[in-house]
Amino acid sequence: LAGADAILAAKASWDDFVNARNAHASVSGNRAWHTAQAWVTVEAQIAIIQSTGMTILLSCVCGGIGMLLFTSDPWLSIIVLGLVMGVICGLAFFIVSLMGWAVGPIEVISLVVFLGYAVTYALHIAHGFAAVKEDDPVMLEVDRFYREKAARRRQLRGPAGGDPSDAQDDPHAPLNGRQLRVGRVRMAVLYVGMATVSSAVSTIGSSMFLLFCRMTIFVKLGSVVIAVTTLSIVFALVPLPAVLMLAGPSLT
Repeated sequence: LAGADAILAAKASWDDFVNARNAHASVSGNRAWHTAQAWVTVEAQIAIIQSTGMTILLSCVCGGIGMLLFTSDPWLSIIVLGLVMGVICGLAFFIVSLMGWAVGPIEVISLVVFLGYAVTYALHIAHGFAAVKEDDPVMLEVDRFYREKAARRRQLRGPAGGDPSDAQDDPHAPLNGRQLRVGRVRMAVLYVGMATVSSAVSTIGSSMFLLFCRMTIFVKLGSVVIAVTTLSIVFALVPLPAVLMLAGPSLT
């Protein structure tokens, strides 16, 4: 914004000069005014930057409504929205701190536009989580496999490994709330995890070519796409499953 401040200072000087000339001019000649493309550009730039917070808030509200429609669960939508805000904060840190870019229209538009893109991967995982039901046969079979595996490990460790008849490792015991959340998260990641990773890799690979452009706007665009894609896929496959295992919504 240093350049914008200099332009505004120049505009203020021109305002004082024109007002002073108008004050000493005759009644028929005291309506002079001045204009320049720089005035329009800098005022638009400042308006964009000042409206960033409100725009991001409106985007979050729209994104939250969209997630609610897809997941049909308010708590699940809130969890995903919170992680998306973490992605946007990480993107802002990348732009301002790591890259050292001055906050201008390109940077602000990147924060606003890519907020919708940041929802994509997390929404896929959340939708997969919501779609898995308590009696899903594939989930029950996979969970039975892991519990049998855990029971065998306990038997191999002997008494030091705990009670071999622990109900948590009984393959035929009904799932409690925590086990059900873990099973649903596992199935969501198995169903769409590889697809989201493939999408992220293809997006990053396609955007890398923009880094070799000579125009600054394309270099910035490629850098932002790579950064937001990396943050989004990491948040969708690491913090989101962990949060869903600990505090994910139940089916009842």
